[in-house]
Amino acid sequence: MFDDKKSIKPDITLTDIHRDILAVIENKSKVLYYVLKASNLQELQTGGAMPGINRQDVYKQKIPIPHIEKQQEIVTSLDKEMEALEGVRLLRQAAERRIEKIIAEVWGEE
Repeated sequence: MFDDKKSIKPDITLTDIHRDILAVIENKSKVLYYVLKASNLQELQTGGAMPGINRQDVYKQKIPIPHIEKQQEIVTSLDKEMEALEGVRLLRQAAERRIEKIIAEVWGEE
């Protein structure tokens, strides 16, 4: 269909295009993940023994979809924060193991 000699960017391969498409999909998925995580869907929960969410109630929810540049900015920022939180979680686990070890040494339970 396209003559390689006349293409606008002959150095772009299908792999490059595939990677770019996946990046857009990943960003939109992450934006949607973060938006849904921040939304309070628990407020829509109904039922006692078998809690659930009414589909029509979910359909009524408005989900903001910013421009792709803003989506990228949001994802980058939140990914950094999530990475920092994971670091804190790992530090906490390490501290808890040290505390358990110290207590075991003090009480002679090693």
